[in-house]
Amino acid sequence: MTKRYLIGAFIGTLLCGLMLVVQPAVRTHRQVDCNPELATCVSEFYPYGHGTSDSVIGPTVDGSSLPIELAEDFIFFGQAYRRLFVNNNGHISFRSGFSTFNPSTFPLLFYDIPLIAPYWADADTSQNGSGTVFYRETTDFNLLQRFSREIQNGTSMSFFPSCLLIATWDAIGYFDGRTDRRNTFQCVLATNGMLSFMIFLYADGLIQWTTGDGSGGTNGLGGNAATAGYDDNGDNFFNIPGSGTAEIINITQTSNVGIPGMWMFITTSMQAITISFSESIYNVNENDGQVELMLVLSYPSSSDITIRIDTIDREATVMDQDYFSGPYSIVFPAGITESMFNISIIDNDVLEESERFEVIITSSSRNSNVTSGEIGNAVVIIQDNDATGCITTINGLDYWWTGQLY
Repeated sequence: MTKRYLIGAFIGTLLCGLMLVVQPAVRTHRQVDCNPELATCVSEFYPYGHGTSDSVIGPTVDGSSLPIELAEDFIFFGQAYRRLFVNNNGHISFRSGFSTFNPSTFPLLFYDIPLIAPYWADADTSQNGSGTVFYRETTDFNLLQRFSREIQNGTSMSFFPSCLLIATWDAIGYFDGRTDRRNTFQCVLATNGMLSFMIFLYADGLIQWTTGDGSGGTNGLGGNAATAGYDDNGDNFFNIPGSGTAEIINITQTSNVGIPGMWMFITTSMQAITISFSESIYNVNENDGQVELMLVLSYPSSSDITIRIDTIDREATVMDQDYFSGPYSIVFPAGITESMFNISIIDNDVLEESERFEVIITSSSRNSNVTSGEIGNAVVIIQDNDATGCITTINGLDYWWTGQLY
């Protein structure tokens, strides 16, 4: 038996062929109660549905929106697009609609199409009450300001968009006509014609299924599970952890900006990414065992970056067994802007003054795009813990003076 029944194929073909779009009537945007165990979470989607100017994709299986003409170019890794399509199966495509229901992880090997996929899975909204896909472009100042603020908080970049494309998959069921589990999620694209960003939003409790019946699922789970991420049909692609596995249902608890349920990406590389230490001086006691250092990227990369860190002896030396030297290899996964690493400190019995060594960023796996930032090297100061006192020199010999006579 084919994946779609005859009536489903007829409806999908009819709607795609006529590009039928109707105005929403009853849905309102959802304000979501946070999981109390989370420090922060996605508390509210961008407004959608009733009370907005949203259009909807009519009841369909594997259908797409009308071509959406944007007011400004959306820059997707070097390519400018003014036209895109919102698709029923949890993705946004360029060039044409994309009806493929069976998800695969990125990069796409058999499809010549750039794709943004907040949650690519086998959806079915062909029946009354089986969910709705909303979308609109907006220049509402309050929403532009909200997006700008979220980018500032997530990446420390100053960016103010000229327009947003908000796409919302609201309470959608899965194939074949199943509504016992539903998914609600949102994708917001933003551009000012030069820089472009996108945010994926998922709320706790509102991702309930991963797989449709046509993808080998049973009761919405198992089989060929959903994929989330993007692929520019070139060198830039990313899979949110858990994609293609049962773990994707936990996407509401994951993030690359520290807010569970929010994933944020810059899709243009108009300037070099810089990398810096978070501090220029790190103090550590000799008996602490290690010193923890943090590296920070100026904004997220679209692919993994590997950074080489070297150490340079000063008063503290490797030969004197003060610390373990580099090099160290630090990996920034795509979308991540902070990484911690440790250098081991050796607790010896030698009485000595405070000593230091330097830590320096020497290279990256993407030298053309990543440069050293404001703090390209840091100093680690080791405080001795063996005794109190001072070192004094008598006749060319160093003595440790504790202030006590024996």
